[in-house]
Parts: sequence; C-alpha cells; structure tokens
Amino acid sequence: CPRVNLTDGTGRYCGGVNVATCQSCVISFASHAGDRPAIIPWHQRAARILAGATSVFAPSLDTLARFDEMGFGAKISYRPHVTRELSLARDGRRSISLGVTAQTGERDRKILILGAISVEKGAQLLLEVALLAESQRENMHFHILGFTARDAELAALTNVTIHGSYEEDDLQTLVNELAPDLVWFPGLWPETFSYTLSAMIESRVCPALSFDIGAIGHRIASEGLGWTVPLSNGLDTAATLRDVKFFSSPIRRRAWAGKN
Repeated sequence: CPRVNLTDGTGRYCGGVNVATCQSCVISFASHAGDRPAIIPWHQRAARILAGATSVFAPSLDTLARFDEMGFGAKISYRPHVTRELSLARDGRRSISLGVTAQTGERDRKILILGAISVEKGAQLLLEVALLAESQRENMHFHILGFTARDAELAALTNVTIHGSYEEDDLQTLVNELAPDLVWFPGLWPETFSYTLSAMIESRVCPALSFDIGAIGHRIASEGLGWTVPLSNGLDTAATLRDVKFFSSPIRRRAWAGKN
C-alpha cells in the first residue's frame, strides 16, 4: 500500500489490496510520500524486495495473512515482537477497580486511550464518540495517555482529559494509577502490531476493546484480552458509544476478570 496503512482519504480501512481500487486511491489521495506512483510497478518492486531477501518475518498473523493473499505467504514466517514478561497480580489474576462514588452510587467510568492517535488510529471517531457521550451526559470520562490528531477539539470537552506524552518506562505506573475500566483502541485500519496493547497486557488492570481488524483485533480475541466488535460499527458513532458503554460496565469487567 503506497499509503502504508490500507486507508483511504477518510482514514478508514479501504477493504484491502485491489489493483484498480488502489490506483484510484493513490491518484485521489496520494501516497504516504506525497507522490502518486503507478500501482502495478509499485507491487512488482515490493515483490522483488521480498524475493531477494534471505528471511522475511511478519509481526502478526493478520499481517502474514494479508501477504499470503498476495502470494507471498510461503516466503514469510510469523515472528511476533518480543515484549517484557507479563506482570501479574500476586494471586495470578488481573486486578479490577470497582469503586463507586457516594453521591451517585456509580462513578464515571474511565475509558483509557493509549499512544499517538492519528486519524487512522481513530482520532476523529474518538472525538465524535466523546461529543455524543457528553451531550447524552453519559457517566464516562475519556483519558488519553499520549496525544491525538484532534487534541484541540477534545481538550474543549468536559469528559476528556489529555495527559500528554509519557516516558515509556513510566507507562505501567501511569496506567496502574489511573486504574481504567476499559482500554479502548479506536483504530480503523489493520495495524501490524501494537506496543500500547502490549503495555496494557503487562498492566493487567482491565480489559480491552477494539474493532475486529488487524493485529490488535486478532490479539485481543485470541489471547482473551477483552472484546472486539465489527469494524462496520465504526461507521456509526452511536453504535460505537454503545459498545464502549456496554463493555466498560462493572458486570462485563467482572465476567472478564473471572475468566482471567
């Protein structure tokens, strides 16, 4: 993909590699480098690079499957990124914070978003969901550990806190101190890996939610890290808000903790 992330000009997943669609997309929206290459020579060049390599590794099974669809699967081996040992609570179970406020009987649910959130990683969708949640007076607060492509608009909302950039060595402490109810990955494209997901796994604080696409969706579903929802839900702000609300509920968190 000359645009690198299999997204069109709206920042949403394009549906996958198709010569005619890819060429039209590059002509309309340009490549990651800003030019508009012919797509067939682009693919031929990539094929030569793969064919000439001694070894080729894919960081996720989703990535491997996508190259396999293009006929390169036999050349590529799955080798996930190495991360630190997963840290468990003393009893081997994930710790869940279920505190409540005296006034309402239910505190605002903390929804954590990690990392640098571009439009492709869901910045616009995050803004739309937070706006709708604010207008409907939902008892949830969105915490962004990092920054987004929509920081100015998000910072103006009463239910959003942008904590800003962090040092990698401090991330575990920050996540544990925040004690979120749900880590939400609003990305709309097939990411090849996610260090922020690995950080969430290490903290073992709460479950995760993502769309059923890419390495993040596959890892969450296959490793029991939380839940995935159809990518089509990302086209509907109200549906996405319902998903976040449903999966951040105390009942769902207790059920998840009981299985892990």
